[in-house]
Amino acid sequence: MFLRKFFLVCFAPLLFAQVKPLIRSVEGQVIKVAPILGSPFSATAVTEVTTVLPNGAPRVSKSFSHLARDAKGRTFIESYFPLVPTDTGEGRVRGIKIADPTAHTITELNVSDLHANVYNLPVTSAPTPPSGEDLGVTDMEGLAVHGFRSSEAVPGPNGEPAAVIRESWYSEQLQINIKSQNKYPDGGIETLTLSQVSLNEPDPTLFQVPPEYKLTDAHDAVHIGSAVAEANLITRVEPQYPALAKRARIQGTVEFTATIGKDGTIQNLQLVRGHPLLVNPAKEAVLQWKYHPTLLNGNPTTVIAPIQVTFTLPAQN
Repeated sequence: MFLRKFFLVCFAPLLFAQVKPLIRSVEGQVIKVAPILGSPFSATAVTEVTTVLPNGAPRVSKSFSHLARDAKGRTFIESYFPLVPTDTGEGRVRGIKIADPTAHTITELNVSDLHANVYNLPVTSAPTPPSGEDLGVTDMEGLAVHGFRSSEAVPGPNGEPAAVIRESWYSEQLQINIKSQNKYPDGGIETLTLSQVSLNEPDPTLFQVPPEYKLTDAHDAVHIGSAVAEANLITRVEPQYPALAKRARIQGTVEFTATIGKDGTIQNLQLVRGHPLLVNPAKEAVLQWKYHPTLLNGNPTTVIAPIQVTFTLPAQN
């Protein structure tokens, strides 16, 4: 069941496979939808991530998102947390992003507290099609897609040279991958597939903020880098490592986008990526952080900054 009735796209979580895992994003592949005029569509995307546990058994994780783009180039992405055994359907909504290239805004909806922040839409370049070994052209979801395979050199599970094998099936018409897969040297496989692709104009209400949301205009907020934010940090509260995550040997980085007010307190925190077991303790800790106010022309100003919280377990002998 969709939030605000609908069609769809997905990203997915990526769990660490072993005690000494190959370093990669805990969130897996991320879909980026370009604001293309006159090319409306909606789709369902599913990401399945298979990791190999220390005992050699496979472990499969799945997550969903919903995505749409209208003829005006506006985009809607509703992402979900990875499914857990107690979930039904598609699981729990993580957040919504609405981009409007005409108004030059991006609106992030936090479904947990019904709060919406409006920012200036960053300038982005046109999407770059994948490249590599040519796999030819085929049909997926009624669309012509062009396949490519490439490899990326990485250290293997034991530090030896290895490679990540990537395959992408790209739709020139929609300028997005209809299917992509990463195969990791530690045996992990990450597959992202779009389905139920529709080329019809999506519901226009998807690109509107629901009336129950409290709207904060952050147009004038200044974007700063993580290094600047770290240098301005006065008070840092460390998160509590969840016992369940310790037992499961789950580690990794939780990433947020934070709105830091003129007084140096965090006014809003948007999750970018992170393992579900690590997100809440990271959020609880970060909300207690305090920063030196950022000055613009001598006056305190609201800033937007990336924040990362890393959970690391000691190596087992």
